[in-house]
Amino acid sequence: MNQPSVLATLCELARNETGRAAKQLGQLQSARQQALQQQQMLTGYHQDYQHFLQQKIMPGMSLNRWEDFQQFIPALQRAIQLQQHVLQQGEQQLSQAQRHWQQKKQRQNALQTLLERQQQRLRLEAARREQKQTDEFSARHFRGDVLCQD
Repeated sequence: MNQPSVLATLCELARNETGRAAKQLGQLQSARQQALQQQQMLTGYHQDYQHFLQQKIMPGMSLNRWEDFQQFIPALQRAIQLQQHVLQQGEQQLSQAQRHWQQKKQRQNALQTLLERQQQRLRLEAARREQKQTDEFSARHFRGDVLCQD
């Protein structure tokens, strides 16, 4: 029985699918981390500019510079909102990928368990056949039915 069984082939395919799902999960986790860092960076810029604006209003600021800030801050707020949306979509994709990987892993584990049971059953059957042959040989030898005697 040197040929791989159908179950062993299915097990290997499941292992490959689980690997692909894990790779996709890793890529999505990395993308989520990048999106989170970008959102934090944008939020930090927004806070810095708000703080800078408050400090510059006190001593006085030119009208042109004030208008630039007034236009820039809403644009930065929109960028933060867009990044929040990207982050939420990434979270949803990550959640789906985690469920997908878990399903693939459960399938792989189930097939692996079935394969191990099949292999155990085959080992037991082989051991029983060998024991039966040994018993038959011993019985023949005991009765003197051995074909080749020394």
